[in-house]
Amino acid sequence: MKQKCKITRQQFHDGAKPITIRIGSQEIHLNPREFATGSFGWRADGKFPVDVNGTAVMATLNLNLITLGSKDTQ
Repeated sequence: MKQKCKITRQQFHDGAKPITIRIGSQEIHLNPREFATGSFGWRADGKFPVDVNGTAVMATLNLNLITLGSKDTQ
């Protein structure tokens, strides 16, 4: 069953704030945005060091948090 978005695109643009999450010891900031698909939500990307047995290895993060049903919202 498809879920309907409870806010309009304009309400999202007017009121969406950045979201901060923590992965390990890193704070990740997701910023509100509209995706090329027409959906809206939050996105973060970047390169972060991750400790593996005392060795720092670099990892790439790509994270999308998409509001369900937002693609069909006017």
